[in-house]
Amino acid sequence: MQFYTSLGQSAKARDINDKQIQRRMREDVTSVDLDANTVDIVQCISSIQSFAKKGNLIAAIDALRMFQISGAEVSRSLWTAALDACVVCKDLDQAKSCMKEIEATYTGHADVSMYSALLKAHLCVESWHGAQKVLGKMRRAGLTPTEGTYNDFFTALHSGDMDSKGMHISAEVLEEMTRDGVRPSRNLCSILLRNLNARSSNAEINRVLELPNRMDQPMD
Repeated sequence: MQFYTSLGQSAKARDINDKQIQRRMREDVTSVDLDANTVDIVQCISSIQSFAKKGNLIAAIDALRMFQISGAEVSRSLWTAALDACVVCKDLDQAKSCMKEIEATYTGHADVSMYSALLKAHLCVESWHGAQKVLGKMRRAGLTPTEGTYNDFFTALHSGDMDSKGMHISAEVLEEMTRDGVRPSRNLCSILLRNLNARSSNAEINRVLELPNRMDQPMD
């Protein structure tokens, strides 16, 4: 701009200055819009969590729907909050419904946090086989269940008295965890070791006894 001014081309200089001002105004507007959208997402997540704590899942999901109606894009964190609300309210059917929308939105693939929330939705109503299927869906989506995911699974599965079906699923999931190359935590090893009993198969006993050798940290 100074170059054109020095050449006496003041009109050209003013034109360049006006364009720079307009560009800065557009950038400022974009920045404000993004900040406002972020605030809206945070507020919506807060509303969903608040309603879920009160056991009002209908209101929690309504908060999500109102956000959708506004035309704003539903972020992954917002979907995860909705799934977490289903876990808190122990509504597996609603969690499945949300996941169908998520998979349609993200071309069939959710992220780890979404699958983990769906897994918990199955676990909180003792849908062990359904939870195992979620692990399979994660792998088909190219995601490896984490140590935390397996910890949630076994903690819930071994929290009460297991029947033969539960024991069979526990053995299968333990084998899956080994194939996934997931290193167990101390807590997970303790849970599985405590729950070995006379009904445990030799294969399951051997797998559990091998777990401490695969830990990043030694057992206490």
